[in-house]
Amino acid sequence: FIMFFMIIYYYVILQYVLNVIMSKKKFICIIFIIVTLNVAAWERHSDTTFLISIKGGMSVSNVIGFDVLADNYFGQYYELMFTFHPNQEYSFHTGFGFIQKGFINDIEYYNWLNESIGYHPTTYRFNYFNIPFTFQYNLGRQKFNVYLTAGLNISFLQNQKISADLPEIVDDIEIEPFEINSTELYKKVNFGYHAGAGMEYKIYPAFSVFLDGRYHKDFLNMYHRDVAGNLKHKSYSLCIGVKIGIPVKYNVYYR
Repeated sequence: FIMFFMIIYYYVILQYVLNVIMSKKKFICIIFIIVTLNVAAWERHSDTTFLISIKGGMSVSNVIGFDVLADNYFGQYYELMFTFHPNQEYSFHTGFGFIQKGFINDIEYYNWLNESIGYHPTTYRFNYFNIPFTFQYNLGRQKFNVYLTAGLNISFLQNQKISADLPEIVDDIEIEPFEINSTELYKKVNFGYHAGAGMEYKIYPAFSVFLDGRYHKDFLNMYHRDVAGNLKHKSYSLCIGVKIGIPVKYNVYYR
């Protein structure tokens, strides 16, 4: 009799435990179904998040550390940029481009008789391949946007040339023009910073035109260490450009 009672007792307990376990499984399944029903996805276009832009314009440059006041050099500036625009407030840019820097200085020249032919403007032109890293803060949130920029850049010197604006004839003596390549005197790589502002108008959500102005300054002396002098580039750039969204699609899940 006692044995029979114990079997019944353990059978009831086992049934109870199984019922609890099954009820928990059902509860978990119900919760999973409810959560699943409230989760959905939509296909998002990245053309307002990832963008590519092309800009071009001019740069006005000079040097810091020169004993004599030099004149500004007007050059060219082009850039291809890739933009990550996670929200309406800010964005990040990087890319590569071409920028001309330099300065103009009056230098006295002499003829073959060592007679002075006067002071003439001499241009020191530097051609750089430039890689910027830029943070942009947007003040506008609608179609028209005013923004501020700041960042760092790496510049790779392609070549440096010196030329002078000389007269063709002086005292019945013909003067030959010249251009000197002095790239070996200067650092091949330089670092600097830039800051500026611009205006952007969105024609479509994924297409806009903009006007961009920046101030550039190098950190390092442009000369090698074994050359006398401590000159650093500074320049201003003004460009116009277009920005286009990159047409990539991806799914975004939400509850």
